[in-house]
Amino acid sequence: MRAAPPKESDLFAPIRDYLDNQGYRVNAEVKNCDVTATRDDDLIVVELKVHFNATLLIQASDRQRVADAVYVGLPYPKDLRRHRNWRGMCHLLKRLEL
Repeated sequence: MRAAPPKESDLFAPIRDYLDNQGYRVNAEVKNCDVTATRDDDLIVVELKVHFNATLLIQASDRQRVADAVYVGLPYPKDLRRHRNWRGMCHLLKRLEL
């Protein structure tokens, strides 16, 4: 049997813990943003998705208008052979400053 695919909500806890350890105040679902984090005057937004798609790119680029930094939270594939485009997707996100 296959394991159940992850949900966006499954991605929140590790992102929250990481940002919290960096000294950020973390919130979920603020004005259509999956994760917001603030520290001093810095605002970070993280868009969570279980699949890389155009919707993710559109949402993340929209968030760049209001946040100091925007990141994308995606689950790391268990089998890179089945996700041969993973490196290309990561490269694209870096080029888009996400």
